[in-house]
Amino acid sequence: MNNFTIRTMKLSEFNIVAKLVYDSVHTLCKGEYTPEQLEAWVPKNLYMPAFRRSLFRCYALVCICEGKIVGFMSTERDGYVNRLYTHPDWVNKGVATALLNKTEEWARAHKITKLLLESSKVAEGFYAKHGFEKIGEIKSLKNNVEFISAKMRKELV
Repeated sequence: MNNFTIRTMKLSEFNIVAKLVYDSVHTLCKGEYTPEQLEAWVPKNLYMPAFRRSLFRCYALVCICEGKIVGFMSTERDGYVNRLYTHPDWVNKGVATALLNKTEEWARAHKITKLLLESSKVAEGFYAKHGFEKIGEIKSLKNNVEFISAKMRKELV
């Protein structure tokens, strides 16, 4: 087991996190999505103001190991999980699980009774393994490119 530090993201780490998100999607998801879908989902210029602004209203965490940010997760104050990404070199090493566990602790402490999210094809199995149930599918457009996501929910007890 790795020795992770999970802590709140600092806004000064935005560029590092944006690169991690880009690398994660464009490396780990390329077998399930077309190049057009990947670029629409996470464009090269992810350093966009909308992404940066969204972090002000979220509970945003980073996972640090060996002095580097190896994972990132952000959750709205109502329990909607909008991002969970792991650096490609750190997949299947417990990073996403550690971030999810910390987020669940935070949610329970804030009397949030369920977590909701839209999962990519790649992450759906991870979420199911961690107690999320699929409650539907969502068809959406991102930069005029169609995506189908699994709508998932986890009741917190």
